[in-house]
Amino acid sequence: MDGDRRLTAESAIVDDILHAGHHRPRMMFSDLANALPQHTWHNLFSALGHLSRTGFVALFPHRWDYEVVFLQSPPRSAVVPSRAHDSTVGRTGAPR
Repeated sequence: MDGDRRLTAESAIVDDILHAGHHRPRMMFSDLANALPQHTWHNLFSALGHLSRTGFVALFPHRWDYEVVFLQSPPRSAVVPSRAHDSTVGRTGAPR
């Protein structure tokens, strides 16, 4: 149950970040955090790290902040953490 709740929360953060990036393809992390006050800085950095590792954002350090550059609009299945352990989802990702 906690795993499902965590996946849902991570998906919501990723969705919110990608939505913000759709409107502003370049922004400072502090601006992103101000635009998404419902998420902690820790959770935002974690989600941005995932998006960076999967090639959907680039992070550039500045003296007191990070610049977030959105590189592409990923398909939802590419950025949502794996749900392979979820028995309601088949191998294709479609609900059973």
